[in-house]
Amino acid sequence: MDALKVSRVDLLQRRLVQFLAVVEQGNIHAAARQLHVAQPALSRAMKALEEELKVQLLVRQPRGVVPTAAGLILADHAGRATSILQEGVARARHTAALKTGKLLIGYGIFASTGCMPNLIVGFRKTYPDIEVQLRLLATSEQLEALHQGSIQLGFAFSNACRPPLASWRISREQPVVVVHEGHPWGRRERLPVEELADEPMILGNVQRWGYYREIINALCLSAGFVPRVVAEADELPDMMAHLRMGEGIGILGEGIVNQLPASLHAIPLSNHRLTFDLSMVWNPEALDEVARLFIDYIKSRIPATSG
Repeated sequence: MDALKVSRVDLLQRRLVQFLAVVEQGNIHAAARQLHVAQPALSRAMKALEEELKVQLLVRQPRGVVPTAAGLILADHAGRATSILQEGVARARHTAALKTGKLLIGYGIFASTGCMPNLIVGFRKTYPDIEVQLRLLATSEQLEALHQGSIQLGFAFSNACRPPLASWRISREQPVVVVHEGHPWGRRERLPVEELADEPMILGNVQRWGYYREIINALCLSAGFVPRVVAEADELPDMMAHLRMGEGIGILGEGIVNQLPASLHAIPLSNHRLTFDLSMVWNPEALDEVARLFIDYIKSRIPATSG
């Protein structure tokens, strides 16, 4: 923005602040006293504002001024904008003063293969004096820890993030089928979900991977079958071991693709609408200022999404 545009914006902001004072006082003379400006100068400023906006904002009366319908609308929006700006300034000053603190964050395997590590690294670089401690926890364990207060935030499956917890979606991953290189599908580039029927599957167990299993079940049921589970894993390395031995196929998020060993092959699925959605999740009733700072940081880098 060049200097001329900046000066015009500054002038408009100043006149809007003056306009709010006039509407609040209902009198230009009283508003001038409040603003510590001369009454004639304030009158000229209000006239100039009307001319710039090309709309009448005030009705001049013998004992004061009354806003027009357009003036009332402008005063409402300008007042809200001023409040937002003041809150932003206050939070910016508070953030600048915030130098130390500690964050306890839970995360799941799916989060670790997605964008979460880069977000954590970026936060640490921005706020190097805030200690960030990470705990590897299943989604169900994160929810319990949030309610108990043993962690401040989590990165969990979105389908688990329900009120009274609050959440912010950070990623949406397409499911991929993971097979051993010797599997007949080893060279396939895409698979319809229907072809997975009756195929032996290696999945995470229900106890620790419950919300993951909800997504897998819904994915299979959408194609008219239930998964045929031949082995359940407690942790991702266990699942990888079964897959590398060719005992069955797995279904994971696309974020895992770059971390697969050479002996395993990932195949995108077609004919479905389900995804692995991950969210940052927290307990709104148990937030300190450091946690709020982290939430604001994540929101500034991951836009709000719908659907």
